[in-house]
Amino acid sequence: MGQPRPSSLAQKMFKADLRDPIASKFWAGSVTRRVDPDHSHPELARTFSLLLHPPHHAFPIDSAFDISPSLARPMDPQIQAPPLAPDDKSAPTPTSRTSLQRVSSVVSSFNDFKRFLVEQIGFGGILKVPCITRLNLKFSTWLMSKVDVSSRAIVVNPKFKIRFWPADIHKVIGVPCGAREIDSPDNQPSETSVKFLRAVLGMSDRGNQVLKIAEDILCGDISESSSDMEKDAFKIAFVIFTMGYLLAPSTKHDHSAIDYWSALVSTVSIPDFNFCKYIYHDLLQASQKVQSDIHNGTTATHLMGCHIFLQVKYLVTTPS
Repeated sequence: MGQPRPSSLAQKMFKADLRDPIASKFWAGSVTRRVDPDHSHPELARTFSLLLHPPHHAFPIDSAFDISPSLARPMDPQIQAPPLAPDDKSAPTPTSRTSLQRVSSVVSSFNDFKRFLVEQIGFGGILKVPCITRLNLKFSTWLMSKVDVSSRAIVVNPKFKIRFWPADIHKVIGVPCGAREIDSPDNQPSETSVKFLRAVLGMSDRGNQVLKIAEDILCGDISESSSDMEKDAFKIAFVIFTMGYLLAPSTKHDHSAIDYWSALVSTVSIPDFNFCKYIYHDLLQASQKVQSDIHNGTTATHLMGCHIFLQVKYLVTTPS
């Protein structure tokens, strides 16, 4: 089956210096934009390439964080987060299970039919993920520390706020932004649906160690002559794999959350669900956890959520 040829790409460079106290300039590589206006957006790029080099410094926290009680754990608004100097050694060391390299490595091995199956479920944007071996986690930490949940914005300083919405995640990453809510009461995964998906994936009845299983399915043989069950397993495995390594990573090795699994029971309906909103709220909660870790003076912070989105959003919004 013939596939449309993607439009040509143009490279935009961004110079920056993370030692700037408001981080308004970064030496952070590049973002790739589509030249074809039919496949591009004025503010965001559907495909991107970031070359990030972590600087040896902490990130300044200069105000209390405004926490939305409906989306995360409560926090006293009167408590001021301690300010951090640019080279403050007390800043938490970031870690993350996000792996663009792993996602890109698997996706780059796909034949045309596997890519066709991915496009069918609305996750075609993941096929364009670049292979980046080293992410700038300190950059992500700084951005997450600046996310204001109540205003849905990266508050760089009082005069510079970058608002973002679920639709922005669709534009940048290219995953479904359908009308059906994943986290609605009607779409909570039942015990029956979880058992069904485990059976489709060949999982045991216990544990959520699914990412390796999903990767094995994605790297296995599949063709047009494969059974419908095998094709469905591939589609389900692809969503779980990308959620676990890029879109909504967990804190545990080889684990994945299952609260979105109800959206996978019928692979035909996967594009109808609003994965962007799920990823969006997960990122907001992950940002609040980083802020809490900084406030509590922890020595390390684990970055969850799709923090690479914040990097792209910042870079394409900030003047070069």
